[in-house]
Amino acid sequence: MHNDFAELSAKILSQGGSFRFKAHGFSMYPIIRNEDVISVHPVEFSALHSGDVVLYYGDKKHLVAHRIVGKQLRNGRIFLRMRGDAAYSLDEWVRDEQVMGKVVSIQRGEKFIHLNRNFQLLMSLFWIKLSPVGHLFFRIAYMVKRAAQRFLP
Repeated sequence: MHNDFAELSAKILSQGGSFRFKAHGFSMYPIIRNEDVISVHPVEFSALHSGDVVLYYGDKKHLVAHRIVGKQLRNGRIFLRMRGDAAYSLDEWVRDEQVMGKVVSIQRGEKFIHLNRNFQLLMSLFWIKLSPVGHLFFRIAYMVKRAAQRFLP
């Protein structure tokens, strides 16, 4: 199933189309939550910047949507440094042929979040500066919220 989805996704994007699918996992919390519907559009590798969220083939050949947190030139090739906003794991380096498309919006219920708007761009740059301790920030905020819910009416 996953392989079929990856192949179909690659074909749609290579022909200039875009698609939407339901995200699974928690590595991009809070911007992308489990069960959010994300929209992916084709993108030129050269047009990608730090802060963008892209869909790519990960090291284990599965699809991943994570944020670009840096770029590096190695042996004449540009590599993207990828990280999930809430991921505890090490960063992943991605080559141009691994990138499938750019995540441009998120639908959560009736709410749409457009990632190419000024506020979201500013928040993504803030998040990059905050990481890699960002996941600790959200764990603390979550614990404070839970404690407040217990003690406040």
